[in-house]
Amino acid sequence: MADISRIPIKQGEQVWVLIRTDRDGASADDIASSLGGFMRFVLANAGTAATGLTDMPQVISTGQKEWRVGAARPIQLMSIDRERPIYPAGKTFASRELYPGEGIPTVNGDKPWWVTLRFWWRAGETDIEWPTLIAHVGSLTGFNVADYTIDRADWVLDRAIMPTLTAKDPGDATWAEVQGKRVAEAAGSIAGTGVKVLGGVAVATALILLLKSRFSKR
Repeated sequence: MADISRIPIKQGEQVWVLIRTDRDGASADDIASSLGGFMRFVLANAGTAATGLTDMPQVISTGQKEWRVGAARPIQLMSIDRERPIYPAGKTFASRELYPGEGIPTVNGDKPWWVTLRFWWRAGETDIEWPTLIAHVGSLTGFNVADYTIDRADWVLDRAIMPTLTAKDPGDATWAEVQGKRVAEAAGSIAGTGVKVLGGVAVATALILLLKSRFSKR
């Protein structure tokens, strides 16, 4: 690249709009399944000071179309569409269109996909290189690396926004932790109901024995 831009990652909720190539014929489901891997690649550049990690962060699925990657917990896929989405109202702190330099790649393909996601950053504010991925550089020959990087990326960030209307924070629990809590609560409820039932049976039994005792004395 002629220059390398960086974008901030701020504490709390933020929305990213990404552009993804269509040159490999991937479907919306294919793109959804690869989103966690892209975010892992991007957030590996966030640095150990922000993530608290010393190695490449793991991708942990926490539910349907939801992941945890390092301090981004959770990442939620909002939409995948062929048309440019309507950006949410809020503070834009990174925009490919407004960037004044020459180093932001465009995406290779005829009609790329637009991918909108949101995530909650649960670490200190940091910054990373402009989110971009060129998946097949290693398999290509006879090209100018700088030109390819600028003109034919496979993934690139279009815009990063701190939304004015924030979503309800889903919390930092994993999907397994949430399900475990629900199971425990359900088990407790059933156990409580069982105690009440057993208690009722005991009272009824005692009442029957008392009545039998009184009638037998007559």
